[in-house]
Amino acid sequence: MSHGEKVKCVRVIKIYNLSLPRYKRASTEERVKRAAFMDSHLYHQFFEKEDTHWWFVARNRIIMDMISRRVRLPEGSRILDVGCGTGGMLATMARAYHASGIDPSPLAIAYCRKRGLSDVTCGTLDNLAPRSPGFDLITLLDVIEHVFDDGEMLSRSHGLLRPGGHALVTVPAYPFLWSEHDVANHHYRRYWKGQLIARLRKAGFRVLQASYLNSLLLPAVLGMRWLAKFRKSGRDGTLDEPRPWISLLLQTLFASERYVLRCGSLPAGTSILALAQKRPADVRASDEPVVESEGVEETSVQEQLVPSANDVRELVT
Repeated sequence: MSHGEKVKCVRVIKIYNLSLPRYKRASTEERVKRAAFMDSHLYHQFFEKEDTHWWFVARNRIIMDMISRRVRLPEGSRILDVGCGTGGMLATMARAYHASGIDPSPLAIAYCRKRGLSDVTCGTLDNLAPRSPGFDLITLLDVIEHVFDDGEMLSRSHGLLRPGGHALVTVPAYPFLWSEHDVANHHYRRYWKGQLIARLRKAGFRVLQASYLNSLLLPAVLGMRWLAKFRKSGRDGTLDEPRPWISLLLQTLFASERYVLRCGSLPAGTSILALAQKRPADVRASDEPVVESEGVEETSVQEQLVPSANDVRELVT
């Protein structure tokens, strides 16, 4: 991106009052503090609400729909859920597939076992040796934003897949949506879609589909984040339960996006979903389908604050 394009992007962001967070590289002490991905009290909240909260229920429906209709994974296939947390999504996948999970938090693993999940490992991908024939699918669902070196995590995941295996990745979208929720969850970053595509390609994947998620509720989220600037309570209310009828409405709206994802993608949203594949042994790079990367190349931490011209264009149109 040229200097002129960057200036235009920043001007657009200022016009729409979309303030960006200021990133800085974490110290060694901060990296150690974040090693467990989240504050311990959040694991308890997730365990209590993963099966009922509208956001988790809707996202899980979208993920399962992607696995069955886009990946077309046969029953009994081997899945690894990286950063499985308290096991809500892992339990859902385990009903139809041979699903195993890994998480660096002993507390998260304890909650997984409380759900009756036994094929779980406390550790990181460094603890898993490459297997033959490898996993059929690896899921990284709102995980890579928790680690300093997201590219390394994606590369290690690529190495654990069989040739032709898939990776399903979700991340939080838009740096300007940074809030207390990101701080409480020890996030290092939020992403533009083009940045996620670039990370996956650099790790060796071919990207089959990339889309924003939670598009219908984006205006409401923008409004709440804007109001939060004035409240300054320092409290993350993301997991608060609305009234039952509101919860059902939010769940229905979010989950309905799975029908769009079966044949296309969404132009904006609070999250990003990407389906990627490890090249089959008999497929050359020149034979791969092309997913538009929006002209985003690998960037430094500071450069990530400036979106590409295409990212801004799809936001304001």
